[in-house]
Amino acid sequence: MRALTVETEQFCERSTSPVILLTGGRGRIGGAIQAVKSRRGHVRSFSRTPGEGHDHLQDLLNGLGPLHAEALIHGAWSTVPATAEENPKAFEQVDLPLMQRLITRLQRDPAPPLFIFLSTGAVYGSAPGRASRETDPAHPIGTYANGKLLGECLLRDSQLPYCVLRVGSVYSLQSTPQDAQGVIAHLVRCALSGAVFHRWGGDSVKDYLHCSDFLEALWLIIDQRLTGTWNLGSGTGISLTTLIERVEIITGRALKIEQQPTRHWDVLDNRLDVTCIREKLSWQARISIDEGIKNEVARARRM
Repeated sequence: MRALTVETEQFCERSTSPVILLTGGRGRIGGAIQAVKSRRGHVRSFSRTPGEGHDHLQDLLNGLGPLHAEALIHGAWSTVPATAEENPKAFEQVDLPLMQRLITRLQRDPAPPLFIFLSTGAVYGSAPGRASRETDPAHPIGTYANGKLLGECLLRDSQLPYCVLRVGSVYSLQSTPQDAQGVIAHLVRCALSGAVFHRWGGDSVKDYLHCSDFLEALWLIIDQRLTGTWNLGSGTGISLTTLIERVEIITGRALKIEQQPTRHWDVLDNRLDVTCIREKLSWQARISIDEGIKNEVARARRM
């Protein structure tokens, strides 16, 4: 194990371009980060299950020397909102201990990388009649959001350079019918296949951010070494009814919808005010929801 750790640190030291460390490389967002070439340098992925381009997460945790890395993107999390309710102890038993170990590892580094934590806009709970701002108090209503908020607190207390990103619903990620996340991909898949779409609860309003816009913001955050807590989304709330209508129009097919009861943990109004990050980075989401759905339809038809 120690030999692998030494190799990892030697790689970072001799790399001719900046190194970006990534946890959760096998996840949907982690896969998207690796799929594009970072203009900042080499992305080195770590996973609990090594192989296929991923190093063992233990190699990162057990290292002693300087990492010589510019940023660490922490995307590893053991659940998504739906599965967190099935295993409500996971964030206490798995996710927060892992985060504390990462913090301790970076605290040993004389020049620690920027710790970028992928949190969620769901920490606010339902928006207060307008888009949620970073200055609004957090009121998480689900296990997943509560775990993410506790992770934010660990990071703020660490004295490390950090950037907490309260992210909206990132879409246009690789997905399968078995994924518990990704309503736009599910809608498109159901429209094209004729499968039933299960609509949970009422007419939710959420902030949907295309993956390419998310990645563009992420690289700018690393470029500028942005610190603090920031909302990251499109800045536009879109209702589920509108999504259904747009998917039906773009695919030319009517969806078969089966109504299901509201899930107690689901945030029905998850609009995000992204004024601060838009002004700080001179960035804004560019891909409209129609363009994003069209891209999703084209990809689904290629599969």
